[in-house]
Amino acid sequence: MTTRRLLAGVGCFLMIGCVQWEQPVPALERLPGTSSSTAEGPSNAAFVGLELEESLASSLEAMSFEPGLSVVSVAKGSPAQLAGIRRGDRVVSAEGVELERVDQWGALLEARGAGDTLTLTVERGSGLRDVALTVAAGGGGVLPVPIRHRELWKGRLEARSELIQVAGQERMAARVVTLLPESPFESLAWTSDTVVLGARGQPVAGAAELVEVLARSEFGEEVEFEFLDGGQSTTATVELWAPPRHLTRLAVPILFGYQATANDEETEFTLLDLWIFSLFQYEREGQTRSYRFLRWFEYQSGVGELLEVTEGASTGDAP
Repeated sequence: MTTRRLLAGVGCFLMIGCVQWEQPVPALERLPGTSSSTAEGPSNAAFVGLELEESLASSLEAMSFEPGLSVVSVAKGSPAQLAGIRRGDRVVSAEGVELERVDQWGALLEARGAGDTLTLTVERGSGLRDVALTVAAGGGGVLPVPIRHRELWKGRLEARSELIQVAGQERMAARVVTLLPESPFESLAWTSDTVVLGARGQPVAGAAELVEVLARSEFGEEVEFEFLDGGQSTTATVELWAPPRHLTRLAVPILFGYQATANDEETEFTLLDLWIFSLFQYEREGQTRSYRFLRWFEYQSGVGELLEVTEGASTGDAP
């Protein structure tokens, strides 16, 4: 009886084996030309003479943005200098709209023209004061340009920050510029007229915040978004994009074993593995392939092989 149980246990062990699936985790990219500080703009654009940068507050748990934008420099003779703003000040809000990101500041300036009055809440030390200045045209100083952001994987979209009016009040939002191929938001019929107001029940104040929400989400996760559809606020849930899963391990002890990396750069296959020796073993690393029989007879191919790869093509071959 004991022998039968032992044989049954060994049989189950051989039949169960091991199976493992993985998916490659790609990196996020930012649209070329974007940055975390302001940049010079066209000479005919709105100009106040401020160069601002974002402020990061870090902790042991996470990193977040502090309210307000720090003044890096003030152009000589600019509206900002004439209003008394100095380097080291912090612009907390503009026209009542709170600022945390440079792209929010750029979108706000884009909505203004030369001759308009812009009221800023400026922090110096522990004091706050409201400063009114007149927007100028051009001037050759530093000018924040509305920054576009794109998220290449989970959301697969490009968006820009924009100052809009909702219920008679101005606020920041993210307007969709374009959807990249296989974007999950195609299921919601998002277009270049779609304005994203919130995600996960929290407001989205600009394209940078939208990209951050997507970056912090999991591949294939369901996320709820609030957006304007035909001028009406709508809420819908979308399943974010996820890369295809790859079989990275399959084994039945003794009989055979298969292992591969998620990016398909390395592959190994073993047939009838008795630990001391195996009947057949195949290994691939890049373009180098190795074939081994009974551990004593070995043949290699592709050693030192160079391939001409066109842009966008993968160097990994299937085994």
